[in-house]
Amino acid sequence: MEKKIRALKNFNASVKERLPLSVVAHFFVYAAGKILMSGVSCIMAPLMMVLLSPAEYGLVSLLHGSNNVVIACLSLGLPQALMVHYFQVSYKDRGSVVNSVLCTYCMVSIPIVCLIMVYPRYIQHYLFLTGQYSSLVYAVVLIWFFSFFNDIMLQLLQYHRAAFWFTAIQVFVSVMTALLNILFLAYFHAGVVSVVWVQFVLVMVIFFVALFLYFKSGYYKALNMSFVAKKARELLELGIPFLPGFMSGWLLAVLNRWMLAHYMGLDSVGIYSIADAGGLLIYRLILHPLQGAYGPSLFDAYGDHGKDIRKTEKSNHSVMVLVLMGMVVASVGGYALFKPLIYMIIPVAYMKSVDCILGVLLGYTFLIGAYFVSNFLQFQKKRAIFAVALCVAVLINIALNCVFIPHYGILGCVCAMAVGCGTYFLVLWLYNCLLLRML
Repeated sequence: MEKKIRALKNFNASVKERLPLSVVAHFFVYAAGKILMSGVSCIMAPLMMVLLSPAEYGLVSLLHGSNNVVIACLSLGLPQALMVHYFQVSYKDRGSVVNSVLCTYCMVSIPIVCLIMVYPRYIQHYLFLTGQYSSLVYAVVLIWFFSFFNDIMLQLLQYHRAAFWFTAIQVFVSVMTALLNILFLAYFHAGVVSVVWVQFVLVMVIFFVALFLYFKSGYYKALNMSFVAKKARELLELGIPFLPGFMSGWLLAVLNRWMLAHYMGLDSVGIYSIADAGGLLIYRLILHPLQGAYGPSLFDAYGDHGKDIRKTEKSNHSVMVLVLMGMVVASVGGYALFKPLIYMIIPVAYMKSVDCILGVLLGYTFLIGAYFVSNFLQFQKKRAIFAVALCVAVLINIALNCVFIPHYGILGCVCAMAVGCGTYFLVLWLYNCLLLRML
């Protein structure tokens, strides 16, 4: 009995250590922003289903998912390299690190983007952009390129604990996207074309905000090309192996959409995307506040040489268990409670997506668990494990899709997605535990 009481006290102490009041306050700021954006998404989803056919909705979701995967590929893990280096250098050297990341990205991505612009037909084919949508490839490629700078700006706002401004920018983009999509889809009947160009315009608006903040903060004063040349290779060697961990969820989602489009057509992609949008909404609602409030605090604790890093990671595991248990209970209970209401909201053409929601939610729960165990691996620079975990998960996901989709359709795709995400989490968790024992 005394051992149980002592274990419970240790568990409570671990949670309190990782969740001080400042972290909790920032978490709620980020969560409030996500709730606002989730409200906008909940309002927009039924409207988009009315304004777009399942095939058009499927194409839009395929483009959005592909955007996230390609943006992650173009970044080459540089945001993760920034995350590691930013907290390991003195305050005065942080500007040099930021400039090194930006310049390295430009040196790598600009030739690739120019090559795609010259030969766009290959991108059109793999994104299912037929003749009427062929011009969209240029807007899509520019979205890929400029989104990196916007992501770095938001990342730095998180590191400086500017939770309000981070949230305000994201809410602004969400609201403006919704209003402009309604205007062009409902009033001008512009279709898929307008959805892509609206995203492009807003990406450019935020890019100029990032440019303004770059000069206002004085980062340009720390630009040293000789330092950049020395640092570029180190950043790439550090960042590229982290790339699979960052893009795992999106890659699995895009593979599922692409295979559904291949086997069953874009109508099925649209139906699956509605279920996936519900899971992604919950995933973002939990993950983004964790990244903004919990992540920097955890990395600060890792970098504090006065603390036992094993104790810090064990307390991180305690928080992970608490969060995952809460998510599973909330997912099952929420699905049972709101299922009749969802049937009332969703148009008949998308009705099959309701049966897929719970499986998608459980899949994203595994990815939340992967976030908790991946922080320690990133800090320890155990880069290869992310590639191994993603490769195993992707291969299992593809194999299951090939078997399940022809026989079970969309439900088979959902099952493959959940197993793939669970595999990714399991590999990282087992390696995390092994590494912790070896310290």
